[in-house]
Amino acid sequence: MNKRIKTICAIIIVSVILILVISNSKNQILETNEISLEDEMSMLAEKYYNEQIKGKVFGINEQIITLVALKRAKYDIKKFEKICDLNKSYSVIKIENPNEQNIKLIKYKIENHLNCEA
Repeated sequence: MNKRIKTICAIIIVSVILILVISNSKNQILETNEISLEDEMSMLAEKYYNEQIKGKVFGINEQIITLVALKRAKYDIKKFEKICDLNKSYSVIKIENPNEQNIKLIKYKIENHLNCEA
C-alpha cells in the first residue's frame, strides 16, 4: 500500500510541475507576441506619420493613427487583423515642437494603445 501511495504522489507532483512549466512557457510566448505587436505598431505609425503627415500639418501637437487608417492607406496590418480590434487600436504621435517648419527638426514620441487578444 505504501508503494502505491508513493507512486500516486509522484505522479501528482510530476503533473503539477508539468502544468507549471507549460503555463509559464505559454505566458512567455504571449508576452513576446505582445512586445512584437507593440514594436510593429510603432514602426507602422512612424512610417505613416513620416509619409502622410509630417511637414503637411503644423500647430497640432498630437496625431492619432488607427489600424483602420493604416489599412486604408494600404499598410500591411495582417499581424493585427485577427487578434486586434481595428477601431480601438491606435498610436498617438506626440509632437514636441508642433510649430516647427523645418521637418528635419520635428521631434515626436509614439504611444501605442492596442486592444488585442493573443
